[in-house]
Amino acid sequence: MRLICSVSVSSRLLASFAMKAKKKSLRATVALCKHPKLDKYCMILFTGQDKNGVKYDLEGNIEKVLIKFLNEGKATIQFKNPPHDIFIQAEVIPLRAFLHLLQRILNGKISPKELTCSSLGVTPVSSKNIAITSLVIENRSEYPIKGFPRTLERLTISKIKRSGLDLGILKLTKLRILNLSENNISNLPEEFSQMLSLQDLDISSNDFHKSSKTNWKWIGGNLCKTLKSLNLSKNQLVYLPVQIIKLQNLNCLNLSENKLVKLPNGIGQLTNLKEFIFSHNLLEELPGSIRKLNLDIVDVSHNKFADYSSNTYYSLNTNIVLPTCTLKEFAAQRVLDLKLHYDPSIIPATLVNYLDYEAKYCICGKPCFNVYLHQHSTVRLTTFANTIITTSNDIFAPLVPVNCYFCSNRCMKMCNRVRAPLVR
Repeated sequence: MRLICSVSVSSRLLASFAMKAKKKSLRATVALCKHPKLDKYCMILFTGQDKNGVKYDLEGNIEKVLIKFLNEGKATIQFKNPPHDIFIQAEVIPLRAFLHLLQRILNGKISPKELTCSSLGVTPVSSKNIAITSLVIENRSEYPIKGFPRTLERLTISKIKRSGLDLGILKLTKLRILNLSENNISNLPEEFSQMLSLQDLDISSNDFHKSSKTNWKWIGGNLCKTLKSLNLSKNQLVYLPVQIIKLQNLNCLNLSENKLVKLPNGIGQLTNLKEFIFSHNLLEELPGSIRKLNLDIVDVSHNKFADYSSNTYYSLNTNIVLPTCTLKEFAAQRVLDLKLHYDPSIIPATLVNYLDYEAKYCICGKPCFNVYLHQHSTVRLTTFANTIITTSNDIFAPLVPVNCYFCSNRCMKMCNRVRAPLVR
């Protein structure tokens, strides 16, 4: 039996002398073989550098087999002589079959007919067997007939006028970067949220403006933890789904060249966001929770913000006594504070809509539903961003209007506090 995989070999003898022991991972073929005349089994490792192969005896020669990360397609075989550690990375199912056969050999539960002498004729890895990790499709004729290689890490499907997602993409467990720009896609299936490794998603220049509010359920699941970059530019969007605030690890969000008139009130929940681009939209104000962000760069150019020269806001009595929240509101606040997972299979759909669409976020980050204070104010962009791109004449510290919600009088006083200049 042979296994096509990535292999790196480490010598424990070198490690004992404080020398670097692990070598670079190489594409290889690992084969379990039986001697044609003797009742002995061995493992042969073929690489592009050593096409003759390296032979490792199996009988009484294995120190340990480490399978802690077998579900990720990783295993380590430690030999006694020579003192080598063989690090193997392959597809999960073939690797399981390989290790199962190895276990049967070590336990003496294998028939001599299963591994014949022809096994010694195993050839090294060929160019056809080299795993494809990147694929670019910019013409319909380039589309793979037999499906996508499961080893893909980067995939670009652009400029071919696709109207939907190929469901074969959902099976690419190693896919990190997906570019679907310049197509006619209007929505993604809910199962897309279960992509295991996706970090960068580019769906710019598509038709997501045709997607209804119920067609954004793909924003959730595993993507909440893995997705770091999202490009939704040039989609003619008139609204941004509230589910966007669930992408906790998002570093870059591009919403430029749409028709957005407002942003979700909880946009400040994206605390890991570093690059926020929403130029060329129709925004007249920003949500107050945006104060919580700590951005490296923000692009607010070509919107419809009013031009302010100083801090202005509508006065509001800060001594209002807020009523006590209902038990329902307290429970909803706790669910959102702890970022607990919820969906219609766990709680009623009415509560899902309540959590998704009724929450207003205070500048402190706390969600509120029915009990809150509301105020229109302004904020300097330098409050939450280091680099600013704007069309305002005040390039140093431009002011933009914000729509603020407050969970308490204390938060409102903190927002409206004006520091008097120090006079000496």
